[in-house]
Amino acid sequence: MNNGRLSTFQIKQIDSELVNLFEDKIDMSDYGKKKLNEKQLAFKSRALAAYSLHILAGVSSHQAAESIVDGFDDNGIDALLFQKSQSTLWLVQSKWIQTGKKSPQAAELRSFKDGIFDLLDFNSSRDRFNYKFECKEDEINAALTCPGLKIRAVVAYTGSALGKHSRGVLSDLTEDLNDGEDIASCDIFDLESTFKALSDRHNKQDINVQFELSNWGRVDEPYKAFYGQINASDVGRWWVEHKNKIFDQNIREFIGESSVNQEISGTMNAEPELFWYFNNGITVLCKEINKVGAKKTRNIGDFDAKGISIVNGAQTIGCIGALYQSSSPEEREKIEYAEISIRFISLEGCEEDFGSRVTKATNTQNRVESRDFIALDSEQARLSKEFRTCGNKYHYKRTAETIVRDEKNYELEEATVALACMSQDVALVIQAKQELSSLWTDSTQPPYTSLFNSYVDATRLCRCIDIKRRVEELVCKEQKDTDNKTRKAVLNHGNLFVLHLVFARTKQDVFSSDTSELDFSNFVNSNVPDMARKIIDKIEKDVSERYKASYVWNMFRSVQKSRKLKDRIL
Repeated sequence: MNNGRLSTFQIKQIDSELVNLFEDKIDMSDYGKKKLNEKQLAFKSRALAAYSLHILAGVSSHQAAESIVDGFDDNGIDALLFQKSQSTLWLVQSKWIQTGKKSPQAAELRSFKDGIFDLLDFNSSRDRFNYKFECKEDEINAALTCPGLKIRAVVAYTGSALGKHSRGVLSDLTEDLNDGEDIASCDIFDLESTFKALSDRHNKQDINVQFELSNWGRVDEPYKAFYGQINASDVGRWWVEHKNKIFDQNIREFIGESSVNQEISGTMNAEPELFWYFNNGITVLCKEINKVGAKKTRNIGDFDAKGISIVNGAQTIGCIGALYQSSSPEEREKIEYAEISIRFISLEGCEEDFGSRVTKATNTQNRVESRDFIALDSEQARLSKEFRTCGNKYHYKRTAETIVRDEKNYELEEATVALACMSQDVALVIQAKQELSSLWTDSTQPPYTSLFNSYVDATRLCRCIDIKRRVEELVCKEQKDTDNKTRKAVLNHGNLFVLHLVFARTKQDVFSSDTSELDFSNFVNSNVPDMARKIIDKIEKDVSERYKASYVWNMFRSVQKSRKLKDRIL
């Protein structure tokens, strides 16, 4: 086969795959009166966009189909998907090329680039998008306000390599979005990538493992399962041999370096014999599992499992596997001291969706968050007691109770935001805006101890939150009252930065108990709104001279740019 014939073969295979997956799922009602060939071409382009998300984002074909926004006035964006659990916004431009020989032109990708920046300022640029985007307004707003948002721009097409100018546009896109921060990346889903994904999807090989369990047990009803303890060296070998393929049905693969994964590795290195006590364990789905051999004792058993997939515990296995792979023989002996809780759930005779239900449940139910550990900090208990003494209540533990924020009720999240904005460090303001939970990572060291310490008493914290609430009220009103796109962008993306500057201009004696409640109330209701408006005016003027409205969001994610802006304003 020459390259032309190979491309033709691949195109036909992909065409068939798209029809099988999306024929009745993608909305084509806007092409009802179009010619058949136009409708078919549009379907293929939309289906390709959906397929790229089906593969790259790992969502179902239904979710992928619902992501399509292609049509008149799509502003260069053909699919949009926000994965809240992964803080990731996927944006796709797709093009079906029947010959498999061409690629998107630079002008088309510039349209995609401009559309992405318009979307990032959606409230001001909604008139540039079609009704399909309006239907996704909640999804878009959820993405734009998501802490630590990552943007994945995907160019999907059935053609050859991108040209120099087209690659330059995508390079500019990621450079402008990142601007020193790790925010955006670009995926090329071309003919080769699409065909490889198709081949991999239809040629999966089962992963079969043999292993030993200690202290094992068995469950027969309603579904068959085995559980027990497995040696860490066994799962280390699984990782070395199969890598991320072993997480085929998991919601995520091994994510590499993270604070949690560093703790897993640290325990394995320092105290492997205690690993079982510190780790939540692993859940494995398999097509079938059987005990082998004649051993009758429950102390040790040999097992054989076919078609396995780790659905919970990917980070545990990935960390152990990485250590095992890079370890010397002496270091591997240390890994053998560690035992891990594990359970194998057989899908034999189960309902079709049982495996996906197990995957979802094991990754969402009873999740312990970093803020839950903050409840153990004595400073939080002290503040709560001081608030009660003042006749107020400070909620610092998670609860099913609905907490109404009013003059008598204050809670941990708004306290953390207020204290972060009150600090002199702009980086903490950005952390509070992007990923509030990162401020609670470790209650024994900064940034947490920089915010919550013996210097913060109930009066100081209460007044700090009251000022925050007053500034929030003003920002919300200003957002409703203005049609200026730059001002709207500043109010939307720079709301905490405005609060930070208000605190910077507030004298410290305002927070002292020596200042009466009446004087403080007058300050909050009279001085704070006037101060905040002047700050917003100055920020708007400064930003409008340097940036387009659609670029404002990125400026308030950059520590360096925010510090320079602060110096200019103050």
